Parts: sequence; structure tokens; C-alpha cells
Amino acid sequence: GSFRAFWNWGLRVGYVDHTPFKRHDEAVVRLSDKHARSRRLDQDADEETRLLAACGSHLRAVVEAALETGMRRGEILGLQWSQVEGLRVEKSGDASVVTWGARAELVLPWGKTKTKRERRIPISTRLKGILELRRFDPAGDPLPQSAYVFGNEIGQRVKDVKRAWMTAVLKAYGHKPTFTKTANLSPESRAALEVIDLHLHDLR
Repeated sequence: GSFRAFWNWGLRVGYVDHTPFKRHDEAVVRLSDKHARSRRLDQDADEETRLLAACGSHLRAVVEAALETGMRRGEILGLQWSQVEGLRVEKSGDASVVTWGARAELVLPWGKTKTKRERRIPISTRLKGILELRRFDPAGDPLPQSAYVFGNEIGQRVKDVKRAWMTAVLKAYGHKPTFTKTANLSPESRAALEVIDLHLHDLR
């Protein structure tokens, strides 16, 4: 906290040669990691159904992807079609048809993961349906390999879904979101959100 930061500052500028936490660059006191969150969707309360019903189409796809894959928010929003293996788009007359190979996986290269390790995630039947719907632009043409799977309608990257997420969570619990003049959640809505205490990360 701020106490530790104060001592570290003194160490850097030469006022002290050690702190209660560190002596000559060697840690003396190690602060324990924060407790991992254990919040999960309550299946008995049908929380998932209510949440999905409150989501707009884009957020719903992101939420379902999180539920199906365990991917982090940044990994989902940063996913490009070049990372979807096994999906093929074939022409059938004037229409484009999606087919799947025997091995259907999402490939997360080390540069796109928080742990800096490559991961491969099998694509479930549910996720295949979501990907098939998102594969084409509004004109019915397949999006390029560089387009973002969970981007906007033309495959441009969506940077964040925080506002949409907060709104959906509140609606799922019967709270009508209200906003301040600066378009932020009102204190009442923020308080309700804290009580519900559901983060997008909890879907993993």
C-alpha cells in the first residue's frame, strides 16, 4: 500500500538503505497475493439465463464465448479470424457456406495471452454456432482473416464492453440503470452493482 510505496521511494532516493519490505534489493517481507475471487454464476437461480437475456447481441456473443472457452475479456475482444482453425467458407451457387474440419480450435499465440503461453481451445458446438453467425459482414461476404471475431459488424475491433456489461448485469437483477449528466452510472446503480458483485472475469 502507500506505506510500502513511501519506503520504496526513500530507498530509491538514498534516504535509507533498506525498508521493512526490502534490504539491498532482496525482498524481506512478501505481501500475500489477494484472495482469488470465487464468485461464479448461480445455476440454481438461473443467473446465466437472466444475464444472457439482458445482453445486447454483441455482448451476448462475448459472454457466451467466455462461458464456453474460459478466455479472458482481452483475449476474446482481440481474437481474429486467422486464429480460428478448422472453419472454412465455401461457395455454393451465390451463397457462402460454412463448414468445419475435424479439428476445430481457437489458437491463442503467446503474444495475445496474459501468461505469455500459447493456448489451443477446442471449439464447442455452441461456439461454432456463434462463430458461423459472426463470420459474414452485413452484405453476406466473409470477413477477412485480419478482422476481429468479436468486433463490430464489419470486423473492426471493439475496445471494451464495460458499460454494456454493467448495464446488462443490473438489468438481469431487475435494476433499471440510471446515469449522471456525464453518462456515468449513478451512485444508486453503482451501489446495486457492488451488491450483485458479478464481473465478466467470473464467467471463466
